This record gives sequence, C-alpha cells and structure tokens, in this order.
Amino acid sequence: MSQAQQSSAWDQIWPVLSGQAHSLVAITEHDAIRKALGNCAGLTILDLGCGLGQPVATFAQARRLVALDSSIEALARCRAPQSRELVKILATALHLPFADAVFDVVVAAQLLPHLDHEQRTTALAQIARVVKPGGKIILTAVHYNFRFPRLGMAKSGVSDGVYFFRHTADELRQELQSFFQIQTVWGVWNYLPKTYQLFMRLGRKTLYWDRIVRKTPLSLHYGKQLVVRCRIRA
Repeated sequence: MSQAQQSSAWDQIWPVLSGQAHSLVAITEHDAIRKALGNCAGLTILDLGCGLGQPVATFAQARRLVALDSSIEALARCRAPQSRELVKILATALHLPFADAVFDVVVAAQLLPHLDHEQRTTALAQIARVVKPGGKIILTAVHYNFRFPRLGMAKSGVSDGVYFFRHTADELRQELQSFFQIQTVWGVWNYLPKTYQLFMRLGRKTLYWDRIVRKTPLSLHYGKQLVVRCRIRA
C-alpha cells in the first residue's frame, strides 16, 4: 500500500474512532492486521466473527470478502470496501458452512477471547479446514501481560454477560501451533509504565509509535493485544 493510500485510510478511520482509548486500541490492531496481511490483491478472505467489519482499508485489495458472524445486527451494519464483492453469512466459528480449502486468508479479530478452551479448539480446527494449503491466518487476542495481575484483573470470566479469556503470548502460541505454522507474534497498543497520559496525547501518532515497537521484544511484554500471523502447512 502506497503512502498516499495509507494516509487516505487513516483519514477515513480517524474521524470515527478518535478520542476514545478503546478505539485507539482498535486502530493499532487493525493497522497490525493490515501489515500482517500484506498484499492481498485477488485473494478470497473470510472475516470470521466480523462484527461491524474491519476498517475499509484493511481488505481493500481483496477480490472477494466473506463476512461471518452470529449477530444479524452486526452483519446488517457490515460494509465492504468500495467495489469489492461481499458475502454475508450468519453462522458461528464452531460450524463453518464451507467446503474444505476454499479461502486464501482467514482473519479472526478478537474472536478467541470470547470462546472457552473447548470452543477455541473447535474453531481453530474449523479454520484449518477451510484455508487452502499455504494459506494465511491472522488472529488477534487480548494479551494477559504483566499489568493485568498487578491490577488484580481476572484472566477469564464473564463481563456484561459475555465470556472472556486473556492469553499470555506463550499460551496463544501453544494453542495455535497444533494447527498452524506460526510466523510472527506481535504485541500492539504499546506504552511504557507511567506514560499512559503522554501516550494518549500523541493522538494519531500513537500508530507510528506502535509500528516501531510492535516488532521488538518489548511488544510481547507491554502490548495489550496480540496479533499472530500463521500459515497452513503446505
């Protein structure tokens, strides 16, 4: 993606998402997904647990998008990048209604944190089944980094009626390596201790800071989210 395209993508995202911490987390996460995807021109992508859909630029080069979610409301609001084919499927990650080896890429952003261990195993097996040999998988999860236990925050539980689980980097690797070849693990939404207020004042520049840090060992210590790029073994 050219610098002009990246700037345009940012200008689309920022007015909608700026001003809220959780939205800045989403911005850095989606940017990492886009970087992990690389050139996806001509590919068929499954956005698994799509929610309201990735920001427009994330899948902008894809030939065909399949958005799957268990929420009718989310699917109704999900929109494809301009001029891209979008197919919406109402289903769950535990029973993917697709033939074997039909997708070039599967992206599952913040799906795993809302599945228990048995469900995660089932979902990962389903993903492995529907991706072509040599295909790419991008997964994200909540990172149970050192801050969570210090703040007394639970590793798993129920919040507002929704189950959650937070992975350590090692736990996530262990779960994924049974199904995929892991290529990269990045931590995103990185700020150092006692620098939160300064970090927030960076505004859109938080993205550039995060791009620098995410590919260093620091990101697997401080990052609040984990982004993993995997491949199906050929």
